[in-house]
Amino acid sequence: ITVTAYGDAGDVISSTVTDAAGEYVLDVPNGTAVRLELDTLPNYLQPGPAGADSLTTVTFVTSPAENVNIGLANPAQYAQSSAETRVALPRFAYGAHDGPNAELATFLAYQEDDGSHAFLQGDDIDTTVYDASATVLAQQRETGAVWGTAYDRLHNQLLAAAFVKRHTDLGPTQNPTTIYRLDPDAQAVQEWLTLDPARANPHGTNVDWVEDFAVYAAVGVEGWGDLDLSDDFRTLYGIDLGTRTLVQIPIAEDGSAGLPTIIDPMPQLEAELVGSAAEQCPTLSDLRPFGLGMNDGVLFLGVVCSAASTVPADALPIQAPTKNVNRASSPGDVSKLRAYVFAWDGNVATPLFTKVLDFPLRYPRGCASYNQQADCGVNYPGEWLPWVNSFPYSSDGTSSPIGAKRFESFYPQPLVSNIEFYNGSMVLYLMDRFGHQVGPFTQSPYGEELDHVAAHSDILFACQRAEGWVMESAISGDEACRTGIRAYIRGEERANEYFAEDTYRARFALHGDVGFGAGVAIPGRETVIHAVFDPIYAVDGRGDTLFDGGLHWYSVADGHWRKSLRIYNNITGILPEEGIFSKANGLGDLVALTDIPPIEIGNRVWLDGNRDGIQSPLEPGIANVTVELLCPAVGPDGIAGNADDATVIAAAQTNEEGMYYFSSATGATTEHARYGLTLVSG
Repeated sequence: ITVTAYGDAGDVISSTVTDAAGEYVLDVPNGTAVRLELDTLPNYLQPGPAGADSLTTVTFVTSPAENVNIGLANPAQYAQSSAETRVALPRFAYGAHDGPNAELATFLAYQEDDGSHAFLQGDDIDTTVYDASATVLAQQRETGAVWGTAYDRLHNQLLAAAFVKRHTDLGPTQNPTTIYRLDPDAQAVQEWLTLDPARANPHGTNVDWVEDFAVYAAVGVEGWGDLDLSDDFRTLYGIDLGTRTLVQIPIAEDGSAGLPTIIDPMPQLEAELVGSAAEQCPTLSDLRPFGLGMNDGVLFLGVVCSAASTVPADALPIQAPTKNVNRASSPGDVSKLRAYVFAWDGNVATPLFTKVLDFPLRYPRGCASYNQQADCGVNYPGEWLPWVNSFPYSSDGTSSPIGAKRFESFYPQPLVSNIEFYNGSMVLYLMDRFGHQVGPFTQSPYGEELDHVAAHSDILFACQRAEGWVMESAISGDEACRTGIRAYIRGEERANEYFAEDTYRARFALHGDVGFGAGVAIPGRETVIHAVFDPIYAVDGRGDTLFDGGLHWYSVADGHWRKSLRIYNNITGILPEEGIFSKANGLGDLVALTDIPPIEIGNRVWLDGNRDGIQSPLEPGIANVTVELLCPAVGPDGIAGNADDATVIAAAQTNEEGMYYFSSATGATTEHARYGLTLVSG
């Protein structure tokens, strides 16, 4: 950022650029009065509030002067206190949008302070302490299945994107490219945008929702992926999974959708990532974008190499995992599974995507299910597998522990589903595609009833370094990017998983990773939030903690679990009966309902001696001037343009330097600075 000192004649006395720490030094002769100005501010930064330790972007000093500090802020990184903040997220409901479950809630809001940090031991705690009252913002009849979410705080509207998931319908448009607008304070839903009105519904027609086999291969490759907003809240970004393109949608002044612009990253990604080398992705068709993240004006894109092309056409189905079957025999080349994060330069005509993270997905993971088996790492390993587009298990149900049912079916297939930032470091949410391809107690293609099925998603951390980002120790080996807490990996205790308590049942990690691949990092907090199944963190499992869905909070400083919120208490886990998806990715992406930052208006009345309209350092401020803040409106006479049209909101009297301020922030009101006003951005 350029800092310039101007003399009384408007001449440049000294100019410099701030260093990486934001510090600067100007060469100004002693006794010289200058006007300091900040120039070349990045688009994502705005002047911060004026105060004793932070001057304005145009300020006046006399040399020598030290600690002339000018605060800047990113409005997107503002959040009010946790007591005043809500989090909102989708919940999936079984069946047709206009069927028996039409009234089930599909979008809910909770207070950030809801939930409990009680650690469940035996029967000593009533599990209802983890429950809270929700505000229902939408029902199945209004949205159908949605996953990607964004909160437009300028217009106080939630945007939720249609999502393709087996056993649950699209919304009333029946189009996988629809984005719905929700009111965060009431149940009112509207179609906001349908990107491609001609796009077909992959579920087809006359669907038997307990089967819904037609949509199996479309999961993760049709509909919308993640949504995110620009730092100025005026542009929505989304991933169209069907075309694998980035969609840029301007938000009009009235909150409606503008004309979308399509940005295609795939030609560049193909040139950079696809090839025959060991660390390259085999084919372009294997590259699957999904997740987005915004940080300091830069949009980040999450991509996986799915390795689907390495699965032979005749390799499926395989025998269901049981006590006697090694699931490691799953087909495909697991060495080709990789995750990438790219930064987009913002150029639409000639976009440039710069790779900032690239790591293999063969890192050690907890058992998908311990299930009382010492060899769970053989029978129920949690490692990521190449994508498959048909049901992976055979019909030989006699080998299953409970007869014809598949007991605890897992087949983790990775998506980089969401990218959040915490003080510059990345929080990566990886979603298990299989959790959207199956549902508990639904049917296999062979007419058999499935039993419990569970997602096996993950939450990862990438530490910020001067040269970029480095993945947590479990993946990179970087000992500086770890928390050191104990984790159970394949029945062994290890200490290099950053968020190691994303489990159910602390003692044995009955499920090594309970995530749904969704979450949020709220600015200014010490924790990140993770959508999970079996959210109640306990020493031992208890019947009334099974099949539930909710949220975990983890400390970024030490990686530990901090508290849980239970969103649904799925008593039986039977999807067709209860309508809730239990452990099969039952919740969508989270968003924090944060306010716009406080607005400040000001700041100086001065004597313009030479009448040039430019504040010169020797032109003094004028004290004791009354400044009124007016709200334009038609006055009591009802006639626009008359003298009564403006309403006085507040009045201030300039101080000895001619300074005055009006602010919506809380503060100690003085004669020249008025705080706590109701000001609306527009």
